Amino acid sequence: MFGLIDANNFYVSCERVFNPALDKKPIVVLSNNDGCIVSRSNEARQLGIKMGAPYFEAKPLLDQHQVAVFSSNYALYGDMSQRLMSLLSTFSGEVEIYSVDECFVGLEGFEQWNLLDYGHQIRETVLLHLGLPTCVGIAPTKTLAKVANLLAKRHSQKDSSTQGVLLLDTEQKWKEALTKLRVEDIWGVGRQYAKKLHSYHITNAADLARVRPAWAKKHLGGMIGERLIAELNGVSCLEMELTPSTKKSIVVSRSFGRVVTTESELSEAVSVYASKASEKLRIEKTIASVLTVFIQSSRFKETPFYASISITLPSASSDSRVLVHYAPEGVKRIYKEGIEYKKAGILLDGICPAHSQQTNLFDERPSNPALMAVVDKINARWGAGTVFLASNGTTQAWQMLSTMRSNRFTTKWKEIPLVKG
Repeated sequence: MFGLIDANNFYVSCERVFNPALDKKPIVVLSNNDGCIVSRSNEARQLGIKMGAPYFEAKPLLDQHQVAVFSSNYALYGDMSQRLMSLLSTFSGEVEIYSVDECFVGLEGFEQWNLLDYGHQIRETVLLHLGLPTCVGIAPTKTLAKVANLLAKRHSQKDSSTQGVLLLDTEQKWKEALTKLRVEDIWGVGRQYAKKLHSYHITNAADLARVRPAWAKKHLGGMIGERLIAELNGVSCLEMELTPSTKKSIVVSRSFGRVVTTESELSEAVSVYASKASEKLRIEKTIASVLTVFIQSSRFKETPFYASISITLPSASSDSRVLVHYAPEGVKRIYKEGIEYKKAGILLDGICPAHSQQTNLFDERPSNPALMAVVDKINARWGAGTVFLASNGTTQAWQMLSTMRSNRFTTKWKEIPLVKG
């Protein structure tokens, strides 16, 4: 058996944890540079506010209904996600983190328990310790657990008194559940496959579960389609992925809060991004041998500009000083005057485990893992950015807009909640 735990409206729920006055009020959270709506409360959804809608288009409706609006607070959401996954790991020895707000737990050997009660215990514990509402789906396959979770969430959105836990432990239960889902709602069925299925008059999940495996193999991506049909019929084909696979590449990019025109500001931006990318490498205990820098204007320009350059490092590295040295060099070689730049980024390739590093005797900028370990330890203890490279700048006026960001309550000493007696 598998359980899928998903935090409801995760970004919105994180905001409510530290501001209880927002409970049962309409809220939306915006994307980078306050561009689009990426999370909304049920109350906002009921007002007709669309997910993904540009903020400037939705603003009149948001103002009309006095909807609380927040810029994305990734420091808060990331920390709350880590706390959520850590707490869920106490309920099972097998935990697969699927996304920032969602994870599978293996429940093999728990069959003698009342799994419905166990699902409620998980949900109530998360709410008690973190203040995050969740939904729990439990079923004999990961795909059916997804189905159970989705239906549990739908029921809780329609009726707040619904408990948010659904157990599909018999064939009768999951067959009935499949009749309530469109094929496009099934995990693993994308837009193009859904369109194809509709052309064959396969419109809901129950219809799909009845097709022959050979037909699914022919029309739905080979073995992937065959496994999907088996999973919908209660045959587990997808194992728990307990060890996250090493990333093949790492990208750090941001749109600027305002137009950037100078080479110095672009260099400062890519230095910051290179530092962040090197931190990601060190977290995964990996190193990279190829660094790509790219810069671009707004894609809505009549003649948009885009340029990139790849640099092979003398030795693969995760040292911030090494990557930050080469990133501005890349900008220097592709920068063009007279362009209004709106975005820049760093892409790292050639990633391999740090223990397999092949050093270069003649490398003028050797890595210093011990120094980086000290820097990471200081920043972990006292907050991100406590120690940073001078080339990252101090003002960073190009940073993305986040004028409505809440405090980083769990990661910044100066922004922790205050209690007044």
